[in-house]
Amino acid sequence: MANMVREQISGEVQEAGVFALIVDESKDVSKKEQVSVAVRYVHNDEIWEEFLHFIPADGLDANSLLTTIKQTLSKCNIDHNRCIGQCYDGAAVMSGCNNGVQEKFRQEVPQALYVHCHAHRLNLVLVDCVNNVEPAGEFFEIVQMLHNFFSGSVVHSIFMKKQKELQAADKLFELKKLSETRWACQYSALLAIQKTLPAICASLDDMMQQPNARRKTEARSLKGLIDFQFVVQLALFEDLFRTTKFLSDHLQSPDLQLASATDLVESTIASLSEEQKRGLKKQQPGFVVHQRRTCKSP
Repeated sequence: MANMVREQISGEVQEAGVFALIVDESKDVSKKEQVSVAVRYVHNDEIWEEFLHFIPADGLDANSLLTTIKQTLSKCNIDHNRCIGQCYDGAAVMSGCNNGVQEKFRQEVPQALYVHCHAHRLNLVLVDCVNNVEPAGEFFEIVQMLHNFFSGSVVHSIFMKKQKELQAADKLFELKKLSETRWACQYSALLAIQKTLPAICASLDDMMQQPNARRKTEARSLKGLIDFQFVVQLALFEDLFRTTKFLSDHLQSPDLQLASATDLVESTIASLSEEQKRGLKKQQPGFVVHQRRTCKSP
């Protein structure tokens, strides 16, 4: 079945005449490095982005990766000389202008221009921003600590119960683990905390009355960290990451074009600059004021 699908993709690429190459590295569940290879081309006047293969990486140097990529394309009957674009992340072994895969590939196929994945660039910007602003780093550390604490079965059941008691909505939220590699996706983690903050605080109050000394101590520590500053930061970062998630989702759209991506990036920068001037959005101060009493320790 997989070979039949690849044959169809190969035929469409050959019909298109040219294609772009998308390659990424990742580890599987056994911690072995894998290389994913995909192609992007035009078929029937529409842009198609199709996955070809996951291949174990025999080596992680530029020459080994280039060989793996070329062999994969060859096995799929796709002529690498027809490539007009390469898209990778910013790792030096892939993007290096002297000895990276993209440069070695261009030495053989000069027209294969390299484009740094815009979604990856967005992720790098967000990581740098958080790592270079001390209060931001501390805030996200608390967010992760909340997830870790509420993942325990006893605490989790109390948290679910408090949500049912305090929230009118039918939907119950789970606190999300922060993603170490996809910072643009932290929005869901922040939204879950914002939606359940009263239940979080009520659950911590309950746990502070429990006989288990360890959980009692952890609950007291976390409740002390959920102060007014935390609530203000939650409102600000939820607003920021809602905007960046919208951009990230669109940058990963298979039919997105470079011109549209550029427009989206520019409009997002303009929107964030405007928000910086205005401060919290009108609805966010309401959230902060409403939660002011909730976040105070009893």
